[in-house]
Amino acid sequence: APQDFKMEKVAQVYFTTQEYTNVRTRIGVIFYISPKGDETLTAEIISLAAQVIPAQENVPSQIQVEFEIKNSSNVHIRPRGSVHILNPASREPVQEWLLDKVPGVYPGRTFQWREYKELAGLEPGKYEVLMTLDYGHTYGKSLLMEKKATLDWQPKEVGTS
Repeated sequence: APQDFKMEKVAQVYFTTQEYTNVRTRIGVIFYISPKGDETLTAEIISLAAQVIPAQENVPSQIQVEFEIKNSSNVHIRPRGSVHILNPASREPVQEWLLDKVPGVYPGRTFQWREYKELAGLEPGKYEVLMTLDYGHTYGKSLLMEKKATLDWQPKEVGTS
């Protein structure tokens, strides 16, 4: 490896076979080459927004949480954590769910992601949304980042847009 090897390198390799005219098989693997012992882990949630998406056809009303993560590390991160919808008066959670499907974020990149949770049981009102993500677990460390947002849910009256 070069002496100035500071950033992780990524390679994707795919193997493709075509045994029949209409059937093609594709298998892939990702390789990460990281600077051993020189990992710098720094990340932040740079934006967080929450809103209620009204029911449509066969899909019930949902809470949409949209966030953007900036990875200033020199290695990829795979954040996982939780979202808590808090009652603003008591600070008690009224809904919470795990975030464990956020894709990897490559070094020096930002990444936007949306998560959806069924609205069931949440009364109209103003709530605080607290997101906590651990971006160090892949490397055996607990490195947390948090961000807060407001969820202001007022159901629309029939006939209004």
